[in-house]
Amino acid sequence: MTQHATPQEIMDAFANLSDRERRVIHAIARKHLGGTRFSEPLDLVHEALFLSVEGRRKWPLDIDFAIFLSMTIRSVAYADRTVSENAMAARVPVEDVLEWSIAPHASHPSAESCAQQAQEFRLAWSTVASARGRLAERDPLAARVLDGFMNEAPAAELRRELGICAAELDAARKRVLRALRNTARL
Repeated sequence: MTQHATPQEIMDAFANLSDRERRVIHAIARKHLGGTRFSEPLDLVHEALFLSVEGRRKWPLDIDFAIFLSMTIRSVAYADRTVSENAMAARVPVEDVLEWSIAPHASHPSAESCAQQAQEFRLAWSTVASARGRLAERDPLAARVLDGFMNEAPAAELRRELGICAAELDAARKRVLRALRNTARL
């Protein structure tokens, strides 16, 4: 069962955001500000925080707070734009409204599913970084192969750059995959 934060935990998490996280959240709020009634990015941030503390937006404790707040900001901005669009749509003649159909691509994923996906990406990159660090110590060739794969270098170019044959590249690739699997298990 998902555990949600208390209002005090939310305020503590907000107070403990790093400077980098605050800048990222501010940039996200600025990005989503257009078309809303909010005049400043901080207005949008504070609205998201207020709704969270009030309990109308619940923070699952297994999701990083900065990601949760970012997704809440996006959701609040979207909801505010939708309210404005609905107010304007009320002035349209009913005959026009009856012919509208909802396009299947008009929906978007929920803020919680986006936050969960962002959390999973963060964990995946953490796994890659950890495996990369371990490989750099024990197997520098495999670490360089992993770097090449992360940069989407073609196999031929990677072999030429590292001065290895196809069999050596294949063996290094297998060591990389093994390191990733072992790191993910930890």
